[in-house]
Amino acid sequence: MRMVANFWLEHDIEGEFERLAKKPGTGAHERILARQIYGQLLMSRRLAGAHEQLQTAFAAASDLYAPGDYFLTMRRNALLRHLPLSGQPHPPLGLQQLLTTAAVAAQLQRSAPSYRAGPFDRSDTFG
Repeated sequence: MRMVANFWLEHDIEGEFERLAKKPGTGAHERILARQIYGQLLMSRRLAGAHEQLQTAFAAASDLYAPGDYFLTMRRNALLRHLPLSGQPHPPLGLQQLLTTAAVAAQLQRSAPSYRAGPFDRSDTFG
């Protein structure tokens, strides 16, 4: 709860997360929960590192999910990977808003012409 409160008070919570994750006597479930919450907090403000935290927590908890929850979480994480993250916090969004924004970003990424890297003929004005 302290990590969540400090995050919304705009304090740095990385140290708090590290302390929770490495605290002696902390069980596997508590470490997974701390990582999941940390990832969710980062994602709510679209901060860098959110994808990695959520993916690590998901992988660690894969045996703990009911089948329906496993696939729901897997699909949500895959959709959220379309969101660009940065080092600067954005205004916070709830899960549904994040998923909607991610769905729009995914659609834009699918419809955008793909960039063709590599050698090209500069005299070619057509393609």
